[in-house]
Parts: sequence; C-alpha cells; structure tokens
Amino acid sequence: MSFPQAVEIGPLLLATDRVLALVLISVFLLIAIMVSKRADESAEGAGWWALVTGLVAARLGYAIINWEAFAVEPASILAFWQGGFSLVAGVAAAVLVTLWKLRLRPSSLLMAGAILMLSGAYIGSSQLLTPAPRPFPAGIAVQKLAGESLDLSKLRGQPMVINLWASWCLPCRREMPMMVDVASTSSVPILLVNSGEERAVAEEFLWVNRLPPSAVYLDTTASLAAAIEAGGYPATVFVNAAGEIKTVHVGELSRAMLTSELRHLEQRDH
Repeated sequence: MSFPQAVEIGPLLLATDRVLALVLISVFLLIAIMVSKRADESAEGAGWWALVTGLVAARLGYAIINWEAFAVEPASILAFWQGGFSLVAGVAAAVLVTLWKLRLRPSSLLMAGAILMLSGAYIGSSQLLTPAPRPFPAGIAVQKLAGESLDLSKLRGQPMVINLWASWCLPCRREMPMMVDVASTSSVPILLVNSGEERAVAEEFLWVNRLPPSAVYLDTTASLAAAIEAGGYPATVFVNAAGEIKTVHVGELSRAMLTSELRHLEQRDH
C-alpha cells in the first residue's frame, strides 16, 4: 500500500509528512483545551507556549546541526515553510516549558505525556508513509537546452538528484537560484528538469533571472513527472547508485535539506 507524497488543500500543495505534523499539532491543542476545561485552566495557555517554544527550538536545533548550509543564507532560518526541524530539540523544549508553566502539577505530567505520545505517533507514522525504494523508471530521456538528448538510464551506477520544476511555480522560482548554486559544486549530479514547458519558456525564465543553463534540462511532455507520480512541483528525486529512488521531496527545499540529502546519498554509496 502506497501513500500520496503530497496532499492538495485548495491552492496549497503540502508534503504528506507536513500534513501529518499539522494534524498531530491540532490533536495536541485539542488535548490542551480538554485538560483546561476539566482539570487545570492553565493547560490551554501552557499548550500554546509549548507549541511555539517547541517549533522555535526544533528549527534552531536543525539550523545548528546544518549550520554550514545556513551560514550561506542565515535569513533562511526564518523560512519555516521550507521544512527542516530537529524533533529531539523541539520535543525536549516543549516538555520543559510545559512542566515549568504548569508548575509540575498533575496536569503538567498529562500534557508532557501527550507531547511524547504524539511525537512517537509522528515517528511511527512517518516510517509508514515513507515509500520503499523503487527502481527509477526506464526509457526516460531529457534534453539539454542546446538540443542534445540524455537517456537518464545511462547515469545508472552513480547517485543523482533530479529537480522537477516549472516557470509558473512560485516555490520553484524561489528555490531555483539555490538549486543552481548547489548544482555547480556538487559531486553528485543535480539535474534541473523543466517539466511540461517549451524550450523558449525555460530559456526566458533563466535569462530574466540571470541563471546559467548548464544544469537545466527539458522534459516538454512531463513524462518523468508522470512516471514517478510526482503529484506537484517542485519535486526533487534522490536516486542512489543502484538506480533506486530513495526519496522524493515534494515542495520547496532549503539549502540545508538538499545538502543533507546529498550527504546521505554519498554515504550510502561509498
């Protein structure tokens, strides 16, 4: 049984794991409201304190771990929507704040237990939602802007990253300069594949944004996006040396998340 990689909510496209996190956060706030009504009126306020403090701590913890990437663009630490959180740091901060705000009353233990229980549920559910590695689809070819065709199956034997993007996609436009920059120095090939648009459209986008075309390829029929069931753009596909898709990230990537996944690819294949 496979789960969708992203969930469409109106105009928004959210990765499934982010939707799961939002659902569990909502459950925690409901628990806080129930405890506040039935046992301790301070619980709801403590719940909000725990949530905000936990999110900030989780983000800062992730930034510290991946500081080399964030040092290039320190302001990107504030880009929460790109993802990248340390669950351990967030849970620890949320539990400590809960115990402090509720002064170690019985309600504090109940709330802290809810945090730990929901965190465990997130870890277990995330593992279930993560698809098993699958073969990269055969027979897919992309084109360089100059017109030269590249059969992606010929890259088998080395890890690679493929980023599917379109010029009309706002998250794609935001992450493209970073993608181009990382691709220019990465030892793992990063192919930036424009999906479903004509050559002239992709060329105009690169020219307007002053981006080099060296890592950009074309898939005018969007055949690769259909083959991997991307579900939306941007979609970044991480492929190991055995030709297996290890991870598909739907949505905007931060530099830290991209470089972290690149390290994992290199470690697995050495």
